[in-house]
Amino acid sequence: MSAFNTGCQKQEQSCAAAPHVPHVLDVRNLRVVQRANGQELVHGVDFTLAAGACLGIVGESGSGKTLTCRSIMGLLPPTLAGEGTAVFNGIDLVHAPAEQMRQLRGSKIAMVLQQPMTAFDPLYTMGAQFRETLTAHGAYTAGQAEDLAVTMFGRVRLDAPQEVLRSYPHELSGGMLQRCMIALALALEPQVIVADEPTTALDAETQFEVVQRFLELRAQCNTAMIFVSHDLGVVQRLADAVLVMKDGSCVEYGPAETVFNAPQHEYTQYLIRTRLALTRGFEAMLERAHA
Repeated sequence: MSAFNTGCQKQEQSCAAAPHVPHVLDVRNLRVVQRANGQELVHGVDFTLAAGACLGIVGESGSGKTLTCRSIMGLLPPTLAGEGTAVFNGIDLVHAPAEQMRQLRGSKIAMVLQQPMTAFDPLYTMGAQFRETLTAHGAYTAGQAEDLAVTMFGRVRLDAPQEVLRSYPHELSGGMLQRCMIALALALEPQVIVADEPTTALDAETQFEVVQRFLELRAQCNTAMIFVSHDLGVVQRLADAVLVMKDGSCVEYGPAETVFNAPQHEYTQYLIRTRLALTRGFEAMLERAHA
């Protein structure tokens, strides 16, 4: 039995978009169930995402953060099914045909995975993988795709872009691969980026750099973002709104400033009390080092 009450605490202050800023994603009663027995693993999650906004989804391991995002992206394993709705530009992503989802992924909605090494084929150079992806999703020749890759590498502060393009994934560090994944996600100018624990596998210095790139790219491109993390310090830097998950349920959802400064749910209070204190000292140290 959980020591915390269940039920999503919605902050009184609205999380809706500012006037005249449209929602790009509207998620209602999103559930993930096991096909074999109908058991629910994610229970009725609701949120909206405005153009250019960032939603942080936080919670401990096993809380349902990744399943929520994978159900939106149409990337659940065959043993699981998504229910409810996730409407993107009039398309319900939960029930869209597989071919339509393949067309949307990458070009309209991109995902940055937690483990960058698993995102790239070890048998091909980074240049070959960028060319294949960009020519498949956009009207690019191989040469244009390579030029765009070089441009995007510069945007995420990757040095020696031509050398990176000639490299195989195992020849690059985790931080470099993560930046490559971000560059590829942004290359086709998606309206939404879903970043699932993108800083977890990185060392402290690289974490700081990746967060800075997300901040810059969001400002430059007006891309909406879902940022999944158990690192509350990172989420506090990036997010406009925060959704807190526990045991597959939303326990609190509201504007980031309100959730962090006046949390309603006891589990959110617990997370902030125990986790945020650990990350604030670390972030202050890095900011001093980069000042």
